Amino acid sequence: MNVMLLSYLRCPYCRGALRKDTLDGDFGIISCACDKYPIVAGIIYLQKNDALLNKHAVRAVSRKQYGRAFWQVLSGPRVQKMVMYCVWALRCKWGISISRKNVLKLMKVLSTNKSWFDYLLHRDESIDISMATNSLSRASVRGEIIADIGCGTGSLYEHLHAVRQMRSGYIGIEKNVNSLLFARLYLEGDALWVCSDIEQGIPIVDSVIADTLFVDCFAWIYHKERTLAESKRILMRKGTVTIVNIYAQTLRTKLWGYGVSPDYLRKIMKKYFSKITFFNNDRPDRIIGLAMRCLHKERYSCQAVKE
Repeated sequence: MNVMLLSYLRCPYCRGALRKDTLDGDFGIISCACDKYPIVAGIIYLQKNDALLNKHAVRAVSRKQYGRAFWQVLSGPRVQKMVMYCVWALRCKWGISISRKNVLKLMKVLSTNKSWFDYLLHRDESIDISMATNSLSRASVRGEIIADIGCGTGSLYEHLHAVRQMRSGYIGIEKNVNSLLFARLYLEGDALWVCSDIEQGIPIVDSVIADTLFVDCFAWIYHKERTLAESKRILMRKGTVTIVNIYAQTLRTKLWGYGVSPDYLRKIMKKYFSKITFFNNDRPDRIIGLAMRCLHKERYSCQAVKE
């Protein structure tokens, strides 16, 4: 966990600055004007819900009951929580490591949503990750900060390390804490992993990010315009926002999330960004520009710049 990047975060609820109260290895407590949040297994947990999981986890961390805190923040069916807890305990307490691929295969067997774990097993083979990596050369060279929204299990971060040395700061934000635990347990480096629902707002302070990315997740964001406004807020001048793998709302794509047509996306992006370009996922080298009729509306991507 990159502790230095904590200063770039803010509370997604009160928008206030976060203060580090305690930190003991990968566990700790941070606070703001409205509440306290736990750091669990190196993950900044910035979520609130009716079950008061953040409060229960904070109480467990304050008593140094780290196993209990870990269990409190886990999500999903009980059997999946038990698998994740055992993987963490074996690795962190006894130094026994089970490969990520084998864990995902086990979760697939135990889950009713097998297609999701199929997706995770083959995520690294997707062209989306390569497309996103190519858009990050400027930030990586200049040593600035990347915000990966909907980072999942950290596939983009892993690919960056595989193709070249990761020299820029990296903040991965994901709503599903189990996905972040995969990233934290199996990936090297000093990324900052944040569990937060961006429908509440992106938990990053103003004008500090060089590149914001949404890789294969934008369709699942309901408040798209508000999220784009938040993306502009966190970007520094000349920073870029890249959205990879978008699709319009059609009968074929209605089960894939909240689709958005390229015409409507261009309309709302013009409010916040300039130099907006669109490209087909199968031809990322071909910029569509204004020729929107050439765009494949079921698999397209776009990039824009903050002036």
